[in-house]
Amino acid sequence: FVIMTLWASNFTVIKMIYNELPNMDSSVYAGWRFGLAALTGVPFFFNQGSMKIYKEHPDKLADIFMKSFWVGLAVFIGYMGQAIGIMQGSSPENCAFIAALCIAWVPFITGVLKKDFSKNHWASTLMAISGVAFLELKGSHGMSAGDLWCFLQPLGFGSSYVLLEYFMN
Repeated sequence: FVIMTLWASNFTVIKMIYNELPNMDSSVYAGWRFGLAALTGVPFFFNQGSMKIYKEHPDKLADIFMKSFWVGLAVFIGYMGQAIGIMQGSSPENCAFIAALCIAWVPFITGVLKKDFSKNHWASTLMAISGVAFLELKGSHGMSAGDLWCFLQPLGFGSSYVLLEYFMN
């Protein structure tokens, strides 16, 4: 429940920060946000279990860092789209709904990679896209430039899930 609440409030908090600091560059915001997040993870990186793995398999360390880089790059793309999208006028509601397109992007990309062209796979993907489209395209205001930036969220976040699953195997 706590994680769900934090995730859901993310969009509103970003909008509030940009309203209070309208001249702040999105890269400065991202630097502070992820710098603080990285600092909280440092103790876990240097715990005894992690250090044992690094000592036993030093040859794997470069591979772990490269795989982490690719997953991190995909996540960065998602958060960049989120921050710029909100800064460029997307509402927190639209941004959150567009992020929900992960439920369509992940099965789409895994279907292509695994060559799964079954009717059930693609029907469920189209239903997910349709559901998000009905929620996103309601009303008369249309899409903003910020909404277009927000489409980097499902591409980045969804791709990070696919990469993470592939690398973990």
